[in-house]
Amino acid sequence: MAPKKARTTRANPDPTRTTTATEPITQETINNLIAQRVAEAIAEYETQRNNVVNGDTSNTTGT
Repeated sequence: MAPKKARTTRANPDPTRTTTATEPITQETINNLIAQRVAEAIAEYETQRNNVVNGDTSNTTGT
């Protein structure tokens, strides 16, 4: 069995890839992102729920 080659790192990383420094995210930021996404999802749900396609109101409540 042939010996395994040692892993090496690239001397010249891909110039098209960008790296950015990361900073810790706070719980407040996480909560704000969640609240924003939930609000967007609810708005989308309400839009879809209230759309009437070809006059079909069979899946909506009310009159």
